[in-house]
Amino acid sequence: IAGASSVFILVNSLAGLLMQLAVHGWQFDTDLWPLPVAVAAGGLIGSQWGSARFTHRFVRWLTILIIIFAAARTLFKYV
Repeated sequence: IAGASSVFILVNSLAGLLMQLAVHGWQFDTDLWPLPVAVAAGGLIGSQWGSARFTHRFVRWLTILIIIFAAARTLFKYV
């Protein structure tokens, strides 16, 4: 699940970035420079914890909860 989720998140993020570039063009806001650092740090910490500290069962349940939350949020946003 973690591998498939990672690929989905990558493709989804790239699609969102390309859409923002298509609509607004390239705009570099100097206030946003910490975001790539936070993303890299979060990725490193998350991958380390996900593979070494958490059990497979915990990761499975956490993934289920995140999917349910995202589905409910999407459902209530458009209903």
